[in-house]
Amino acid sequence: MPPLNSYIPQISSLSSDLAEQARPRVAQIFRYLQALDQLRNPILRQVSEQRWHLSLSSLPEHESIALSSPQILSADDSLEAEDSDFISSQGTNAEIEGKTIVGLRDGLIDTILRVRRPELTNAPRLPPALEGWVQGWEDPYGSPHQSASRSSSSGATPPVGSLLENFASNPSRGQAWATWLEEWNEWSQSERPARQAMQLYEKFYEWHSTLSREGERYELMLGDGVLNWRRPEGGINHPLLLRRLDLQFDLDKNEFLLQETDSPVEFYSALFRGLTDVPGPTIRALRDEAKMPGVEPLGGEATDLYLKRLASRLSVRGEFCGTQRLKGEADHPRLVRESFIFVRNRTLGFSSALESVLAHIEEGGEISEALWGVVGVEAPPRVIDDSKLAGGSLLDANEDESVLLSKAANVEQLAIARRLEEHGNVLVQGPPGTGKTHTISNLIGHLLAQGKTVLVTSHTTKALRVLRDQVVEPLRPLCVSVLDNDVEGRHQLEAAVNAIVERLASDSALELVQQGQALAKQRSQFIRDLQDARAALLEARGGEYREIVVQGDTLSPSEAARIVAQGCGVNDWLPGPVTPGIPCPLSLLDLNSLYATNSAISPTDEEEMFLPLPETGQLPSAEAFAAMVESEKQFQGQELSHGEGHWRPIDQTGAPSGINAALASLQSLQSQIQKAIKPLAEMQDWKLAAVAAGQAGGSEREIWNSLLSSIEAVRAKSVAARESILTHGPELAGAIDMETQESVLADICAHLQGGGNLGAVTLLLHRNWKPVMEATRVGGSKPTKKEHFEALLAMAQLARERKQLSARWDRQMAPLGAPAARELSSEIEVGAGQFVPLIQGCLDWYSTAWGPIEEEMKKLGLDWARVLEQSAPVMASHAELLRLREAVTNVLPALVTSQVARLRHAQVQRAMVEVSKRLDAFG
Repeated sequence: MPPLNSYIPQISSLSSDLAEQARPRVAQIFRYLQALDQLRNPILRQVSEQRWHLSLSSLPEHESIALSSPQILSADDSLEAEDSDFISSQGTNAEIEGKTIVGLRDGLIDTILRVRRPELTNAPRLPPALEGWVQGWEDPYGSPHQSASRSSSSGATPPVGSLLENFASNPSRGQAWATWLEEWNEWSQSERPARQAMQLYEKFYEWHSTLSREGERYELMLGDGVLNWRRPEGGINHPLLLRRLDLQFDLDKNEFLLQETDSPVEFYSALFRGLTDVPGPTIRALRDEAKMPGVEPLGGEATDLYLKRLASRLSVRGEFCGTQRLKGEADHPRLVRESFIFVRNRTLGFSSALESVLAHIEEGGEISEALWGVVGVEAPPRVIDDSKLAGGSLLDANEDESVLLSKAANVEQLAIARRLEEHGNVLVQGPPGTGKTHTISNLIGHLLAQGKTVLVTSHTTKALRVLRDQVVEPLRPLCVSVLDNDVEGRHQLEAAVNAIVERLASDSALELVQQGQALAKQRSQFIRDLQDARAALLEARGGEYREIVVQGDTLSPSEAARIVAQGCGVNDWLPGPVTPGIPCPLSLLDLNSLYATNSAISPTDEEEMFLPLPETGQLPSAEAFAAMVESEKQFQGQELSHGEGHWRPIDQTGAPSGINAALASLQSLQSQIQKAIKPLAEMQDWKLAAVAAGQAGGSEREIWNSLLSSIEAVRAKSVAARESILTHGPELAGAIDMETQESVLADICAHLQGGGNLGAVTLLLHRNWKPVMEATRVGGSKPTKKEHFEALLAMAQLARERKQLSARWDRQMAPLGAPAARELSSEIEVGAGQFVPLIQGCLDWYSTAWGPIEEEMKKLGLDWARVLEQSAPVMASHAELLRLREAVTNVLPALVTSQVARLRHAQVQRAMVEVSKRLDAFG
């Protein structure tokens, strides 16, 4: 049960005298409510008084009904969980391979019972000789009998005077009757359990439909530890240890599954209500002990020990009778191990809550201040600044920086959030469709942003489902519902855990903090921009009515507009827009000088001024022209013929933009060449080998591609197995070679996936399995489940692939100067993975870094083959690559520099010729 402070609000530190004054009164109110609840919902002391009940010991013995695998106790051994997935019911005790089954397992699997739809058969047909002579033969519970005689005439009412025929008149009838009756008896013996199983299947079908419709009224329970006691208040014969069950229907297999839920074991303390000889502290102690590990319905030794202690605490004559069948009731309490499945009303929660509240009050716990006024104790007034609760307009509902609402909101929702922070509680009422669910989802986002945990309760599960759908998608994985269907709640919990694990794996705390700070800063800026825009809009709208003051005169906006309209064509000769309040830019002296030019300039000068002149944009500036002249002088003193034979003539470059484009391309190539060739001088042997392989291509490059593929494959295998390894913590056997472990684990996984088990027979047929199972560990224990062996297999396969990758690394990379595999990391794919982009870059160097440069130089007119011929042969590994480096380093720079100088000289000459032609056009 959740802590009491989740039901009772905390009070502030007020006068202890007032609190003690209110305590007995509040306790009296809750005792009244408890008595009222007992009157309305009387305690059922007999399991037979429940809505429906079924004893597991009375299950029909049929193949369509299977109980979960029982727990086998032995002095020196125990049957593993998978020794038998399910066995047909044989009462509470059975025997498998000489081991006695004394109880069902302690929570190893959560499916209690499977009920599959049985196949019903018809009774054997009557032979022709017996047709019309036998009655009651179609019912397997009946007793077929033949008529001694019948009328020889057909029809329901024989005519008067018809003859009677005796059964014994024909000897063949007796022989046919004996043969058919033997077949019928065999059929009825096998058909009766099937009919009983069908009745149970139909009852489950009926309750499955009822629980789906009215899950808020009824719940399915599993009970064990039956208390049998004759009492004056009424006899007791009811289980004490209870646990909720889920009834699921598998459409594919056409069967019902009765499964345990995640709810804790419940001690049915209501049975002792009104029993004056069983004190309350004893009941509370027994209820607390029922929470101990192993104490549960269908439990093992821990449950037996608990029931023995319980019998001794109830009475000095109390006894624990084990699995003994009791008849009637006794004057002293008797406890037996008998398991029941029953349906009860969902009313016990009120009783448990009231008991917890009364225990909290009696133990001196704090009482809510809200209850003081109910019992007539007035609390001191609290001073609250309600000015903080006032909301703004509808426009600023989402603009409060301290209230983080995750969805669209209005001013009422903002006021609710503020009031909740100030008062600690708020009541929101309204008819359907007014946004209450929307408001709650908004408040959930706000409270989660403050780092709080939110509990939402409702009378119906439908409301919780609707509310969860209203929560924004990023926060929905944090919402887990406790519904009437525990399977759905479990699926939500699994989805939440998966989403949280994914976020924890992809995000770090520092990144999230930085992201939150950035978003908060961005939101604040958005709010300020919005408020500024709203203020500017209001200012613009107000400007349509605000009066204008010019030199002390007041004008309305409409009057000013009429004055401006009248001045069109008259006063609009002023150049450009005139800024209000700015004085004339010319002084009086400037104006006099301007008008004096009318007499200072002659008419001839004015005519010449209006003659055409070349546009300044078509001529170089004085500085640019001087630079061209200086460049021409410098080129005259340089030797421009060096390497000219390696290039096509300049006027034959074929560049689309002429000399300028060729010069720009060649200047750009100079830096690209240095940048591309520089890594070759600093490369280690393994890098040079990768570059050479990339240049050669074909099978040479495929060798390195295969190494990269192996690294990526091991890394992918490691990522795929990480979740299973982290979840189960597998540990391989150190004394068994890895190949044997992997082979055995693969066989075990295939066996379990095919529906097999790891029973004694299976291990006998596969003797090499048991040593691996004994030597390996999962989470510090022996592996028992399919998931355990899958995790071990994943680790074994990963270890093998890491070993293979390490061996190849040492053969291919280490001899070329790379670190050995043992120096990288225990996880070879992590260390080797850091080399993947480096190797890939080396393989692609020739095609991406150098190839485009070589092609571009050829387009610019360079005879690249002639350049390579000037490089001396190299007697070493990767000779072609080293020869290329020699040509680019020692030969190519001088050739490119000379060509750039020649292009610049041609550019200057053409520019000066163009200027001369333009000036000649104006005389």
